[in-house]
Amino acid sequence: MAIVKTFHEIDNLYYNHGKNPKLNTFETYYKCISKWRNENVHHAPELPDAEVAPAIHMVVSMYIYAVMVSITDLEMAGCELDNSGVTVPVMYPSAPAASYEMDTYSRDNSEEDEPVQKVAECPINKMNEEEKMDLLKRSILKAQSYTPLFTKKRHWMSIYKMAAHKNIIIDGDYAYFVQRIGMMDLKNMPDGLSANYLDRMNKGVFADDLSEWTSTGLSGMKRSEFTDIKETAEKFGEIIDETRHNE
Repeated sequence: MAIVKTFHEIDNLYYNHGKNPKLNTFETYYKCISKWRNENVHHAPELPDAEVAPAIHMVVSMYIYAVMVSITDLEMAGCELDNSGVTVPVMYPSAPAASYEMDTYSRDNSEEDEPVQKVAECPINKMNEEEKMDLLKRSILKAQSYTPLFTKKRHWMSIYKMAAHKNIIIDGDYAYFVQRIGMMDLKNMPDGLSANYLDRMNKGVFADDLSEWTSTGLSGMKRSEFTDIKETAEKFGEIIDETRHNE
């Protein structure tokens, strides 16, 4: 399971797609660093001198961004900055912290374009199983309203992998996923879902967390199917977020 999933503000950069102009630069940095990791994980590439400074800038910028969006979590976990700028634990008892996420938004177009912090809904990984399944069902129903998003058997992989990516289910527990889907009594869905099917599909590039999927090495029909599954999963991820935020 990718560690980035525990940092929701960073994870959301992957799905920004230019929608929030304030995050465009960080989105570019995140995807560039993710691409380096995916393509060079088993190599030790050498960068030309002209690319070293920009690469260091990207990495340091993302580190600062990660600290910025997680600063409250760090403080509530008992960390504070010392004079060196390094977080160190503070050894004193504290009450359990309430679950929360940080979100930003602008008041309106007539006011200063300044982000405002607000307390948002409980993170998915803090929900109980029934709450997670209810969110999954409502998101699927929303995706299938009007123009259905899921029309092919392979789109079950889109649902399954995004649900795992969002911490709604545990990747690898195929029987549980199929059982819970069956209990939802969904209509107008593709045929062919089974634990064996998911097990066969969850190989190769699909075995990785969705945030690490790459089409490198794929061509022809395999590349086309990969793109369809990936894009459908990303759209479903946006619907899950909309469903949560509209509660």
